[in-house]
Amino acid sequence: EALLNEAFENDDVYDIDYDAHPIVPDPCSKKVPQNAQQWSDACPVVGCGAIFKTEMGLHIHTNKHIERNPNTVVLSHYFHIYKRVSCLHCRLSLPASSAVHGMHPKCSNRVHQPQIPRPDIEIDFNIPAELDNSDQWIFPKPEEIALYPAKIIPRIPKAARSHFASIASISLMDIANRNNKESWAKWMVMIRSILWAPSRGGRAHINNTTKTILDRIKLWRDKSYSQLWKDYLKHSNDIFEETKNRSTFSNKHNNVAARNKRCIKFAAIGELSKAFKSLTPSPNMQYNDNVITALRNKHPDELPPHEIVTSFAQNKDPRMPPIPIHKHITVEELSKYINKLSRSSSGGIDLFTAQHLRDLAPYQTESSTLTNWTKVAQLVIEGKVCMDAQAIAYGARLIAIPKPDNTPRPIAVGSLFRRSAGAILLQRHSENISKTLGPNQLGVNVKQGIEIFSHGLKAISRHIQANNKGVLVKIDFQNAFNACKRKKLLELVRMQVPELYGYAKGCYAKHAPLFLPTGHIILSKSGVHQGDPLGGTFFAIVLADALRLSTSPIPNLFHAAYHDDLTIAADDPQHVTQAVTALLDTAETHGTKINLNKCEWISNYQTPPPSHLKQIPHNITYNTTIVGVPIGDEEYVQKEMDVIVQEWSTQFENLLSLKHAQTMLLLLRNSLNATKATFHMRANFIKAPQNWTNTFDQKMKHTMETILACPLTNNQWLQCQMPTKRGGLGLNSANALSSSAYIASAQSASQRLPIINPHIQNVEWLPQNEFESAVSHYNTNTQQHNNIIDIAFIPSQARLAKNVTSRIQGEFRDKLTPEHRTLVKAVSKPYASGYLNALPNKFQRSLFDNREIRALLRFRLGQKQTFNAKCQANPACSIPMDILGNHALSCHFGKGRIARHDGIVACIANFLKRAAIPHEREVRANQETNHRPGDICLRWFGDDFEQKCLDIGITHQNIINQQVHKGNNTDNWALERYRRVKIMKHRLRCEQAGKSFTPLIAEATGGWQQDARDFFDKLAQVISDKDGDDLCKVKDQVYNTLSIQLQKGNARLLNSHCA
Repeated sequence: EALLNEAFENDDVYDIDYDAHPIVPDPCSKKVPQNAQQWSDACPVVGCGAIFKTEMGLHIHTNKHIERNPNTVVLSHYFHIYKRVSCLHCRLSLPASSAVHGMHPKCSNRVHQPQIPRPDIEIDFNIPAELDNSDQWIFPKPEEIALYPAKIIPRIPKAARSHFASIASISLMDIANRNNKESWAKWMVMIRSILWAPSRGGRAHINNTTKTILDRIKLWRDKSYSQLWKDYLKHSNDIFEETKNRSTFSNKHNNVAARNKRCIKFAAIGELSKAFKSLTPSPNMQYNDNVITALRNKHPDELPPHEIVTSFAQNKDPRMPPIPIHKHITVEELSKYINKLSRSSSGGIDLFTAQHLRDLAPYQTESSTLTNWTKVAQLVIEGKVCMDAQAIAYGARLIAIPKPDNTPRPIAVGSLFRRSAGAILLQRHSENISKTLGPNQLGVNVKQGIEIFSHGLKAISRHIQANNKGVLVKIDFQNAFNACKRKKLLELVRMQVPELYGYAKGCYAKHAPLFLPTGHIILSKSGVHQGDPLGGTFFAIVLADALRLSTSPIPNLFHAAYHDDLTIAADDPQHVTQAVTALLDTAETHGTKINLNKCEWISNYQTPPPSHLKQIPHNITYNTTIVGVPIGDEEYVQKEMDVIVQEWSTQFENLLSLKHAQTMLLLLRNSLNATKATFHMRANFIKAPQNWTNTFDQKMKHTMETILACPLTNNQWLQCQMPTKRGGLGLNSANALSSSAYIASAQSASQRLPIINPHIQNVEWLPQNEFESAVSHYNTNTQQHNNIIDIAFIPSQARLAKNVTSRIQGEFRDKLTPEHRTLVKAVSKPYASGYLNALPNKFQRSLFDNREIRALLRFRLGQKQTFNAKCQANPACSIPMDILGNHALSCHFGKGRIARHDGIVACIANFLKRAAIPHEREVRANQETNHRPGDICLRWFGDDFEQKCLDIGITHQNIINQQVHKGNNTDNWALERYRRVKIMKHRLRCEQAGKSFTPLIAEATGGWQQDARDFFDKLAQVISDKDGDDLCKVKDQVYNTLSIQLQKGNARLLNSHCA
């Protein structure tokens, strides 16, 4: 667990070829000359004569010669025989098939890509002599500390966490009590001087890193701040020089191997969304002079609103509501926020990340770290952070993300103090915020707001087009978040939502510094920060006031906003012109400046924009796109969706290039199945039989076949679409679910839109033709008793989707063979499918290689495991191998069954150790015999005997016997039979020795017998009580770990017994 991310970056497990495309050596590729047999194994450098057993050793040895002496002469036979070339840049040899322009890919990038000079920043990395020699060391200013670059370890080593939590708690308490420049600067110095990464990392150096961190913590306790700061400045200088000398155009994010490694790293820690996004990374923004100038222009000038803040402090206006006293943030509120944090979420200028906070959270009881954190966050909420610490609390690291037009989008990464305070405020006052914004702002605290926004625009567009009159305008604001006026923001927050005023005053009453990765500082003088949890809310408050001033005098006007996306429409074009003109006038007071060139005037050709708005493009087709949703006629929507599907095709291809089946399946199920297309499915329904959903499903099926490395039958693809708890793989079909998604969304929006726009009349909020087509499609994809007969009685989307899934399950079961039906029942038992959710984390022993996961998936889907009827485990095995591989899981030959059994025993023993329950393994029944009736012996709760023997047994359902023994509990027949066998064999002997006996029986497919489940439930309860963790979470962890261990054993059996 220690240094998990860093270990992933440096570990070779993710550099292996995952055999998605096995390489078959070409026997004709190497031809040895008649008189030069030594060329196949001898060093080609004259005078060396070294002999090698492998080609790889020969190539490494030859490159070492060239590396030591670039003028080394390598005989030409070597390059001809092994099909290699000499790199034109570094001279090292490489396969000819890998060469780019005769060079390594990295060398080619270095040579051919232009070098754009980086802006030079001079930083002094020396401590002034008067401070270095003084007894009382003075902490630097926060702004100065932030300039020094650093590489911070991603996780605090486990052995050092309690120690670091202790000094962090003291530092936080110091900030809460003193709240001065020194206490805040001390926090920044502590993070940097203790958590900067040693020069080497990886698994082999984890212990060294832990020791280093502990040594630094000891120096900190001894108040050796000067020594720690000296060491840090040396590290910072190295980072600065390395960054300055690094190639401007780094190919790291575009390199497929690096991209895949980064993807698996995110997947291993459970960040599946970021793992998926890392497969299609955004191009790096180069911080040259043009980009820095563009970022400065994104932050326009505005004088600090001192006057209005002073007037509020004097509180002379009787209409002004009082500022309520904030209740203190509780540890429970903070814990909820921490649990929602992404583990890879970055830190602010103090470089303290979300993962660091998560590492310290378990030590709240002994160090009160979270308690003191809430006190500091309380200062941020009330706007009472001292003036000298504004940079830490309210400043931010500024990064740029390229937009589609390659212009930079500024993202401010503030400190976790500010983000936690803002998120808690937003949660506390969500209802008051919603009342303030009104029903027309659908981007803040509105469930399914984006769907209501798009459905409303579709309805208004159809209404205008059908009546052949009226105008719909899409408004685009220029630099929306960064340009709104802070003076107006503070005035509105103080008058309308005084609970947020302290936070808003602290963040935006003064100019806040934004620190670029290059060392440049940009002052944030206007607007709100993109990255502030309340930033969207604050902009929405300003926009709502601007809309109130510009639209309230105009009758029968439709307007709706989703954050900064605004639409205005009316049957009378003059009303729209009046509203847009009035909104233009609010730019000076509110900062809502409209970019006319990017707006859209949607109407017939007889109603063009007026002369003073002629910059707005005129759309007479009524086909447009809003919040990524194409709106218009069916041909246009299908055309636009084809473009989107093409983008998704690239993502499918990137997923296929990953070549690790376990991660591919996780991402396919969680990020790239029908959930990826749900937003578009809920916005539009296309009734054409062949539409984009069919293409999407085919892409999914092709990806699943690549994961399995074999084709899928129609029935197997149906099984893939079933939930994992029903024996499937959870891959939802976009085409099957498209109608249910649209019906639920359109029905919900049609009920809320008239309430949001009560003055708009004669608008068909629910499109009848489109809705009826969706209902017809839904009825064909459900069983007759689940069909929609009356649109007045439409169930929720969850029920609609469940009905579609029921039809898929029924169709699938009708085509099953008896053997496959038994298998599906077995894998559908509780906790039998836990391994399918396992993260590819080798440190938690949940990483499956390709052969393992493919064997398990093929077995689950009833695919042929072998074409040879002979068991491969041992020639002595006379039982024929069935094509599904059932015999492999119960064969008595080979060591696979013993290894599987021992793995489960070890897994249970580890959980007992975690629960601090004393136990012994392989204990004799008594001193006079070698008989060992149980795998584990322990004192158990509520047991009449002093000791209990637990015997682990794994069985497999016998299909023939199951068909013979029809009974009330046929599904558990194999479990109960094996349990009786164990009891008859061992219980009497155990009781004679004064011990109770309980067999823990599992099916090879993953189901556990009831006695075993009772034992594991109690064990999870003990662990939950001991560690203070959630019981359900611990229970899932116990069963999933057992499932992973059991299925790893099954995979070994399938791969070793089946030809």
